[in-house]
Amino acid sequence: MRVFNQRNLDLPRRDRHGDLRWTRATISAIAKILGNPAYAGAFVYGRTRTCHGTCESGLPSKAPRPIDQWRIVVKDRYPAYIDWPTYEKIRTIVADNRAEYMRTKTRGLPATASYCCTASLGAQGADTRCMSVTRGWRVCVQPPSYT
Repeated sequence: MRVFNQRNLDLPRRDRHGDLRWTRATISAIAKILGNPAYAGAFVYGRTRTCHGTCESGLPSKAPRPIDQWRIVVKDRYPAYIDWPTYEKIRTIVADNRAEYMRTKTRGLPATASYCCTASLGAQGADTRCMSVTRGWRVCVQPPSYT
């Protein structure tokens, strides 16, 4: 999302009237793109099911089905940006990230904690220090001066 916005690349979105609008990338927009099987070149029907009376209003609502319960899946129907195994891997990563967020209700290591952890690593007056966090991300900060 940040790369899209840093490069001023807009994404197509539908407004509430169904008209096409080009807007800044959001987490929701990127998630919808990555979760869409057409991104992997597949035609799919039956990704959701209707649940009756599950909303507060009592009106029918839609609930997602597990991938093995999709009614029709035609792989390689459209030109694909990624292959099907990569699509499934992305779905797994996103689901794991969501499960971790729901468990901890945090979005990762707080900036102050990474700063404190890195600052406590070593010599005073040293240059910027980097530490690995998770999944290949690195946090780099300038240690405080104790003068």
